[in-house]
Amino acid sequence: MIKNSWIENFLSSKSEDLFEKCEHLQIEMNRINKQFHLNSTFALPLQSGLDREVDVHNPWTQKDEKWVCFDSNGYLGLQHHPRVKAKVQAVVDEMGAGTPSVPLLGGSQKYSEALKGTLCQYHDRQGALLFSSGYLANCGVLSGLVRKNDAIVLDERSHMSLYQELCYLRVGMCFFTKIII
Repeated sequence: MIKNSWIENFLSSKSEDLFEKCEHLQIEMNRINKQFHLNSTFALPLQSGLDREVDVHNPWTQKDEKWVCFDSNGYLGLQHHPRVKAKVQAVVDEMGAGTPSVPLLGGSQKYSEALKGTLCQYHDRQGALLFSSGYLANCGVLSGLVRKNDAIVLDERSHMSLYQELCYLRVGMCFFTKIII
């Protein structure tokens, strides 16, 4: 679907200007969006919470529909469990919705510290780090561990965030391989 030359132009560009680097890729993505209506699909406002199924207003049929969502990470559906929702509501009532600062500057909440303590105890470790997403965990761990001359081996099922972070870090040697066991 995407012409290889556009991808090659993006990957081989030596430009430090991100907009210039992405120009050819953006032209091709615009063509694909027009042909397959991807902008309309990805910009649909959800009429329900993000889950394995979502309620959307279909712009092509003008009807409200349930769609299967392949993007949800709520594998166990715990975000809808009554006890989880009740605890979250109790914490919001006590602490407010979110924090206006990062832990490094403003300190961390007692619930975050309790979770870290539970994780340390469960895994028999002295310390733990909490990340708000898998993507941020990959960024934090890789930037903390990987150095310029390290070799990284990823299999074909590695998450895209690993590839992105390794490219950002400009690791000297990256091996992307299909591992057969």
